[in-house]
Amino acid sequence: MNHSPWPSLEVHAFLTAITGLLQPPPPPGSHGDKVILMGTGVSEDGHALIAYRERPDGPVVGVALNVESFRLLFDPKTTELGLARIVAFDEIADPSGPGSIRNGTWDATILGRDADIGWRVLTE
Repeated sequence: MNHSPWPSLEVHAFLTAITGLLQPPPPPGSHGDKVILMGTGVSEDGHALIAYRERPDGPVVGVALNVESFRLLFDPKTTELGLARIVAFDEIADPSGPGSIRNGTWDATILGRDADIGWRVLTE
């Protein structure tokens, strides 16, 4: 586990990959299945944070995960892009369950303001 005060390169590579998968946003007025990425960031404890909307007028929701712990659930050779695909397509676009819902203090980290984001924590 990364106990340094700085996020690991692995977390940054993961967030870069997930941003690439979820961008660009859908065209205005479209009703596609694509989520709208609102922002990404890294919490003080090293969690990767992804905030998004499922539709333009929908609430902002978030996913938080410890990339190192999440990686242990899969083949050790899974790349950050592979992990990002799993999160983007299985946990964001088609979640299997609510995960552990909690109100985090991460809203300002992602959006620069408090937004009352409901966070699903996938791994601690």
